[in-house]
Amino acid sequence: MKLKKAILSTAVASILLLQSTGAVYASPENAAGSSSVSYTVSDSASDPAVSDSVADTQDTDSSSGYNEGEEEMTYMGMTMQDEDSSDSEFNLHGAAKPTATIRSSNYETLKGIDVSHWQNTIDWAKVAKSGIQFAVIKATGRSCFKNSTGGLYTDSTFKTNLSGAIKAGLPVGVYCFSAAITEKEAVEEANYTCDKIKGYNVSLPVFIDYEYESGYRMDNGATVETRTKIIDAFCRTVASRGYTPGIYSGDSLLRNNVDGVSLGKKYTMWVASYSPAIHYYTGLYDMWQYSSKGVVDGIKSGGTTDLDYWYKPVSNSSNSDSNANTSSGSSVAMYRLYNRSSGEHFYTASVNERNYLRKIGWVYEGIGWYAPSEGADVYRLYNPNSGDHHYTSNASEKDHLVRIGWQYEGVGWKTADSSGTPLYRDYNPNAVTGTHNYTTSKSEHRNLVKKGWKDEGIGWYGTN
Repeated sequence: MKLKKAILSTAVASILLLQSTGAVYASPENAAGSSSVSYTVSDSASDPAVSDSVADTQDTDSSSGYNEGEEEMTYMGMTMQDEDSSDSEFNLHGAAKPTATIRSSNYETLKGIDVSHWQNTIDWAKVAKSGIQFAVIKATGRSCFKNSTGGLYTDSTFKTNLSGAIKAGLPVGVYCFSAAITEKEAVEEANYTCDKIKGYNVSLPVFIDYEYESGYRMDNGATVETRTKIIDAFCRTVASRGYTPGIYSGDSLLRNNVDGVSLGKKYTMWVASYSPAIHYYTGLYDMWQYSSKGVVDGIKSGGTTDLDYWYKPVSNSSNSDSNANTSSGSSVAMYRLYNRSSGEHFYTASVNERNYLRKIGWVYEGIGWYAPSEGADVYRLYNPNSGDHHYTSNASEKDHLVRIGWQYEGVGWKTADSSGTPLYRDYNPNAVTGTHNYTTSKSEHRNLVKKGWKDEGIGWYGTN
């Protein structure tokens, strides 16, 4: 991703009608937009298209005449609006004055870097002490020159960087520099990358780094639809392997060359735009790469690196992540999760359910509120046609939904009386799944209403 060599590269839609689309949360194949995919990529030195050791990380087509990594393209994923800027020229809490929309209405801004072998040896302890809060590391790639074999390779510094960043306490994600021209190749790249990160604590997404350029392997006349399907195949495969999928690409490419808006509704989106604004891409996004001229302590003297912001979703309450339900005797912690594929927020008191959903790709957003151990019931229902869940303290509403085909899943939790903490209920009339949002945060509630959600009052009450 270095500029010189690499990329810049969902109350109920109507509680009177059953919906016909959506994903069932309880199915690992559907919950995160994934599907079971078989693949046949060998991971041995005998496979001429795959290499993995430091000594053979370059594409095995020796006639191509380049070293590993050098096949990565120059920046082409977007049109430069302004001179590439240094870190000092940006406000940490700015959001690029975007035409796009940060996915979460309630977030904290974290500062990070993305690196590869171009940064050589990195002192990760110094990087962490410098204020960097996360890192995305190049793991794998596919050679992209037209005269190459299109072989897969592992970045020569991948294991060192991944181990070092994790040891330094940084949350890490990884990326694959894709040169896939078919869905099959995208599946190969995803599985190859997931194989490489086994045993490592990769808590951020596994990104497909996607771009193409005139004269390169991906310059094959493919349509926007085809390219979009290639990216989707990579992401679905990553989700099926138990990791969170993500997409990295340039501002302009996401508008002109793939259906970036559609992909942004389903997957973590990391937009590259080396200017104070995201001018072209208009979808949802989670991260912004804003410069390649970062100077970070711990990266060799005189060397530069890419700089990124991550708009991390946060809950109004504690983000406790214990393996036992957090309670204070008379109250129970209620966990809040988010499905990037369907746009649904899900709420549960079950630690096991929370952990399972996280495993298959849901984003854990912390403790949403505390419910009383005793009180009136809050009912949980499920729409088998849309995959949406609905929660209500109104027994008549519950009974009506059951009559028209919703499945009653029992009492989800209890509600306090009106002296407790209100859970604001907002409805999205344009969604099929994720149609309702419940939050104790007044600012989150107000922001959703400003964006067109309907204020449906207070759903129930938590403990104070």
